[in-house]
Amino acid sequence: MGVTGTLTHPWPTPSSPGRPDPALRRELATWARFDPHPLRHAAHGWAALAADLDRAADEVATRARDLTEHWTGAGARAAQARLRTHVDALDRAAPPARRTAQLLSHHLAGLAALQQRARDLLAGDPDTVTEADCAAVLLRLRELDRQTAAAIRANQPPLGLAAPVDRTSVAAQRGRRPDQVRDWWLSLTAAQREQTIRDHADLIGWLDGVSAADRDRANRLVLARRLVALREREADLVARLDPLALGLRMVLAPWASLPATGLLLAELAQVRQELAGLRTAQAQLDRFGERALLLGIAGGGDGRAVIALGDPDHARHTAVFVPGVGTDLADLPGGLDHVDHLQRAADRLTGDPADVATVYWLGYDAPGATEALSWDASRAGGVALTAFVDGLRATHDPTPAHLTLVGHSYGSTVVAEAALAGGLRADDLVAAGSPGMHTAHAADLHLDPRHVWGGVAPDDRIGGDLGSLPFVHGEEPTDPAFGGNRYTVDTRGHSGYWDEHSTSLANQAAIVVGRYDLVRYVFGAPPETAPGLGRVGGVLGAAGLPSMTGVTGMAGVTGVTGMTGRR
Repeated sequence: MGVTGTLTHPWPTPSSPGRPDPALRRELATWARFDPHPLRHAAHGWAALAADLDRAADEVATRARDLTEHWTGAGARAAQARLRTHVDALDRAAPPARRTAQLLSHHLAGLAALQQRARDLLAGDPDTVTEADCAAVLLRLRELDRQTAAAIRANQPPLGLAAPVDRTSVAAQRGRRPDQVRDWWLSLTAAQREQTIRDHADLIGWLDGVSAADRDRANRLVLARRLVALREREADLVARLDPLALGLRMVLAPWASLPATGLLLAELAQVRQELAGLRTAQAQLDRFGERALLLGIAGGGDGRAVIALGDPDHARHTAVFVPGVGTDLADLPGGLDHVDHLQRAADRLTGDPADVATVYWLGYDAPGATEALSWDASRAGGVALTAFVDGLRATHDPTPAHLTLVGHSYGSTVVAEAALAGGLRADDLVAAGSPGMHTAHAADLHLDPRHVWGGVAPDDRIGGDLGSLPFVHGEEPTDPAFGGNRYTVDTRGHSGYWDEHSTSLANQAAIVVGRYDLVRYVFGAPPETAPGLGRVGGVLGAAGLPSMTGVTGMAGVTGVTGMTGRR
């Protein structure tokens, strides 16, 4: 079958009660039976086309290089330039084809989850399944279809060549609101976005308001290029520090050799430190494969990195994890273990695959132990964190999203500073092992105190003894006087809060997906869980979206794929 055209039944709002209208159930059944094979075939076809274009570009580039070995002169140069033009055209065509395949694959995953939800509703007790449940699934299907169709249309390469985007234009986006950056980015043609990522990857990678997928591609280019540059510099420094070279310099200029050697040794140490950190980042990306999106990378100093597991632009629940004191790139394996465990535990509480994204956000300069009593790093980090959250909101698809910030240790003070400044667009704040949140009252965080959560292990001295010191970081979020909720922690030490199969992890996972009814807490007043929250339709129903008067069918996607798997 194939659902096409427009559905005109006046469906109720997702939040309305009552048993489903028979016509609504029939439409739900139609979607539940929809055969996604043609879309899957199209996705495979676009992926194959992208691979063919890549191979063709490589082959033409190789022949262009080989040409100069057998032919010289003006004619050879003209031929090589012409071949180079063909390579550029192939390079521009491959990414849109690959992106179309990715969009269709994401659409298929979302469609499968919603079809399963529709089948569950149809098989459920008619006395407990409401019109709101059915209408919410149909609304989600409409939004998924509309969003994928729009993305594919925007991804299609232009018929003509647009002017390249210069570095000044990209740099001018820094400091603008993420929603303004998003609008600028989407105003570019697909070819211009590809060119901008290729030529100005270092600027795009940290630009809040650019989609997660595009930031990932830009940052992977930055990482690859920086690793090559560092390896080359390391080899150069080692060669210059070779004993024979040093001995020759000592003979020719003994008065200058010792200071110069010291500078070379210091630079070599810095190069190797940065190289080690970036290699760790690359190893973690390899470890998590397609699940990981690199949203920021910098190797200087202690390094900075922002890595998402899952796509925050499409997940209905996203958690941003902020680490604490002394964190650098060497700590990525342990930190990503935390967010990996959190994502898996949270995803088990929802009905959809890939419904939860978790982000490891080392987007600030984490202080060392001696600077941990200062608020300077947390204030600077809070500003950057707020911009990052605004970026997540700006690039998310049109459906509602639930966003939680999880601060560990000093990271909770970064979360606190972002919240205290006002304008932090988070739904829940979670602190683990917090020394304090720079205020005595949860209400000061510009959020309903019922959505502020703290947890501390019994033997965690950072969240215990240090948090009890006056005039350091304020009231501990786990104190009754703070006014928030304290969730149960059964782990040990300062970093065990995300141990697999622990109550501490389960509690945080429940908060991340809004299943507050599942949280085990010591004290507090948790908010009520909205009907169906954590399931397809629950968030939509709670959002009070308008009634469905024109739910489009699969025509939106199938009409723009332009391909049914043929190559």
